[in-house]
Amino acid sequence: MCHNKEYVYEPRFNELYGAWQETAIPCKCQKTRKVLRRLKKSGLQDSIKKSFDSYQTDTEWRAKLKDMVLKWLEQYGRWLYLGGATGCGKTHLCVAAMLKLLKRNKEVYYMLWREEVPKLKSLVNEHEEYDRLISEIKNVDVLYIDDLFKTGKADRATQRPTEADINLAFEIINHRYVTNKVTVITSECTTTDL
Repeated sequence: MCHNKEYVYEPRFNELYGAWQETAIPCKCQKTRKVLRRLKKSGLQDSIKKSFDSYQTDTEWRAKLKDMVLKWLEQYGRWLYLGGATGCGKTHLCVAAMLKLLKRNKEVYYMLWREEVPKLKSLVNEHEEYDRLISEIKNVDVLYIDDLFKTGKADRATQRPTEADINLAFEIINHRYVTNKVTVITSECTTTDL
C-alpha cells in the first residue's frame, strides 16, 4: 500500500551493480487517481459523489434506467448507450458505474466530448501528440464518452456534428469495437439521430 504517495518501494536486485536496492514501483492507485483528476478537471467534481443510492428513482422510467445500468454493470457488458434529454440522469448513472469499475481496478477514461474533441482536432497535424492522446482513448480498459456530439449550441436542432467530428467518433468507436473494449456513451441524440 502506498499511503497516498502513489509509489510503493520494493527491494530489487540490480544486476549491473550486483546488489539489492530499494526501487520505486508505481502503485495500482495511480490509474484511479488519474481518472479522478480527469473528472475534477472536467468540471464534474460533484460527480465524484454520485452513486446509485443518490440517483432519484421517483418515476418508473428512472427506476428502469437505474436497473438497466446496474444489470449492465453486473454483467460487465461491452457497450452501454444512454440517450435522452438533459437532466434525465444519464451522466449520474454512468459516473456511478465508472466509479464502481474503478473500485474493481479497471482503467477508466472519462471523455467529455465537447472538451476533448476540439483538443484532438487541433492536434491532427502534430502527429506524435495526436497519436499519444488518441491511443490512450482507443485502448483504455473502459472508455466513457459523455455527451457524444454535443456542440454547446443552445438549440438541439442546430447541434450537428461536423464531418471531422463524425470521422473522429468513427476512429475511436470502431477501434474499440474491433478490439472488444468496453465503451459507455451518453448523448442527447437518439439512436435515430445518430
